[in-house]
Amino acid sequence: MKIGTFIAAAFIGLAVISCNTHEIIPAPEQKVDLKFHFQGYMRGSFIEFTQNVDGFDLEANKIKTIIPNTFSRATYYSYIKSAQKSIGVKLLVGEALWDGDDSNDPDVNVFTDLFKNFTEPGFSPEGKSISLFGMNTSGFDVHYKDANGNIWKGMPGGSNNLEFTYLNQETDKTGDYMKYIAKMNVTLERNWWEYEYDPLGIVIDSIPMHDEFQITDGVMKGWFKR
Repeated sequence: MKIGTFIAAAFIGLAVISCNTHEIIPAPEQKVDLKFHFQGYMRGSFIEFTQNVDGFDLEANKIKTIIPNTFSRATYYSYIKSAQKSIGVKLLVGEALWDGDDSNDPDVNVFTDLFKNFTEPGFSPEGKSISLFGMNTSGFDVHYKDANGNIWKGMPGGSNNLEFTYLNQETDKTGDYMKYIAKMNVTLERNWWEYEYDPLGIVIDSIPMHDEFQITDGVMKGWFKR
């Protein structure tokens, strides 16, 4: 009976310990929901790039320009490209100004203001900022990589406009993001040379070539990363 009593007491003790021990479940991790898509007409044909289709992914980064004795500049880009095809489209917006160097970045407020203060940036090659009436405003550019790997860029003097119809800054442990939807109509151009050769393969003539086309009714959804 003593052994039985001891075993029963042990089971009761284990039950009490078990009841008083609670599993700690960590809170769900906050994560920014990042989605992208592009659609528009190029040379009259409808073009669409869709997330997780044909290897498309989005690369978001920035180009920093460090100038001694003045503000540093950052141009952000959002590049939808494919691992399976040569084609892709890149949206560039700049420039965020900050008092720093290549070892740091614009803070989140400067990053956010670049987009939210200028929802209709003006066209500027490579997305350089534009000075109007003594004040800097943001600029945008669009680059397109065609199926042959040729790069087309926004044409100065062309019909170029872009409007952010949705902007939302969000943050998680991987970084600070600006999610966006942008509507665009942009004239793209490409300049190159064609060469004429003699029977020995020596260049005897070169001809400058130019071509252009428009992205019309373009809608690009994606994000920039600080």
